[in-house]
Amino acid sequence: MLVERYSRLIVDHKFDTGEILAITFTEKAAANMKAKLADKFRYNVERLRDIESAWVSTIHGFCAAAAARERCRGGIDPRFAVLDPRESDDLQFECLNRALDDLVAERREEALALIATLQTPWIVGDLKSAYDGIRSAVSRLKKCAPCRVRGRR
Repeated sequence: MLVERYSRLIVDHKFDTGEILAITFTEKAAANMKAKLADKFRYNVERLRDIESAWVSTIHGFCAAAAARERCRGGIDPRFAVLDPRESDDLQFECLNRALDDLVAERREEALALIATLQTPWIVGDLKSAYDGIRSAVSRLKKCAPCRVRGRR
């Protein structure tokens, strides 16, 4: 469906590939879409060249490319990179451990009492789960806000 719509924008409506942004959910889907577009325009060398540099990617890929282009102007660290899910989890655990270490160093007795009261040897994992749950709930609340305003559930 996306390939057909994209093709119609180029052929019927005379859009340039640089004016179209196609977002997919996965890198595999983006690569598949580009391959199908390349096949569709295989006999048109100019369009085929344009398809190679077309904006067909995931939202993460698009944002990473945009950030890379605007690093200097946006004050973005040149070492900027998108974390994969594993790297993100590792970084979250590292930050939580560091925060707990700081808490214990600054308020040792209170922190140890809290940890003892919680009775869990996996406090960092539990904190990460709670954090993820709160982020997810806030996201759902934001999506549902217009419904509540109109009196719907």
